[in-house]
Amino acid sequence: MFLDGQLRGLEAEKKRLALRSDINRRLLGLEWGMARASLRHGMADLTVGLTLARRLLSFLGRR
Repeated sequence: MFLDGQLRGLEAEKKRLALRSDINRRLLGLEWGMARASLRHGMADLTVGLTLARRLLSFLGRR
């Protein structure tokens, strides 16, 4: 009986650790996805800014 209780406790701890690992893995994937999206957004903003600056300089150079 004593061993049954210990085994149940170990099994519960194993399940808890497995669930925690799964949650951490999913969270890491979400955080990486957010970081990639932020980087893409920043690069798009930079591209738009450089295009605008190039067009403005081109426009001013024609005068």
